[in-house]
Amino acid sequence: MTDFEIIFDNGGGANLQTDTDVFCFTSMADLAGCAIALIAGESTDGWEGNTPDNRITNDEYARHDTSGGYKRLNADDCRQISDLAETGWRNMIDFRAAMLEEMRGVETMNASDYEITTGHVGSFGINWDTATDETLADAIEAAVEFLDYSRDTVVTALTRGESVKTGKSPNHHYDHGFGMVRRRALAAAPPAPRPEHRCPACGGTESTGCNFTTLPPHCDDCV
Repeated sequence: MTDFEIIFDNGGGANLQTDTDVFCFTSMADLAGCAIALIAGESTDGWEGNTPDNRITNDEYARHDTSGGYKRLNADDCRQISDLAETGWRNMIDFRAAMLEEMRGVETMNASDYEITTGHVGSFGINWDTATDETLADAIEAAVEFLDYSRDTVVTALTRGESVKTGKSPNHHYDHGFGMVRRRALAAAPPAPRPEHRCPACGGTESTGCNFTTLPPHCDDCV
């Protein structure tokens, strides 16, 4: 994840700021898309609209924060955007809604239905661990970055039952393996019970000890 912060102003706009770059937004949907990209590990290299002169410094933020002029969210706040109260300035409310829309699908996934591996081949083969909410989110972000796919593409593939690469295995040079995330295989349904034939002579079945066979249609005890 690329570290960043978002500073909202009380005029409806917002700054997205990394250590080196600054981008100004009036569209909260566009801001949410960029925030998701940074959470997924994308770099701002090559992004258009970088205006470092518009950086809101900590000193400037402190002066205006006391008067209600600015509000700030960091990258972790954005990852946990559903915890943000749906109140406040309109731009913050719109940003929260746009982030939840961008993250749709992930929040409805049951993490325990998925499993993750680093791709390392041990003495017992590749080890798969049941995902948690945090590890599943991290795996999706890693897949987005590694494959250069959109978040929606990765989520759709996983919910469809496909295995998705998240990166090279720790020993990729030797085993040529990959980290993966996938839906866990459902337990196989037990085989349907074999129908038992009832002996026409005694009414018994195999499970009751009758050795009836269909040819001839009787059991030895009933001959």
